[in-house]
Amino acid sequence: SPIAVGLMKMSTNVRSRIFQLPYGDQAIFITAARFRSMGGFPALPLMEDYAFVTNLRRAALHHSLINGRTMRVCILPYASRCALRRWSKKGVLMNTISNQIIVILYVFGCMDPRRLFALYYGIKVENITVENNMDEIKKH
Repeated sequence: SPIAVGLMKMSTNVRSRIFQLPYGDQAIFITAARFRSMGGFPALPLMEDYAFVTNLRRAALHHSLINGRTMRVCILPYASRCALRRWSKKGVLMNTISNQIIVILYVFGCMDPRRLFALYYGIKVENITVENNMDEIKKH
């Protein structure tokens, strides 16, 4: 429903601004030099955007402590567009709950990233390879 999508967008915006935690579908902009200096995206089948932004936040905090100048992940006041396939298919509430479970399992190290990928995309773990990650993502 439009109301549910609006609430999801609002909560995503609040999470991004308060916790400085945008996800990949929120259009992360960073210079190529900074991206390379951070080691790029980690080689994870899922949660690579979360891991990268977490590392970026950590680097900003470290820089702030060392140099005495506040450095933060900046959230621009512009909207980006992303496909709503998963949101339409599973519904806003179920998709939000599913995403939060995935994040919690990742953050606390409860599940191997390959298993998280399988859980997220509904496939068997043994079918996961680096080559088919993009194929699975395109299907969903």
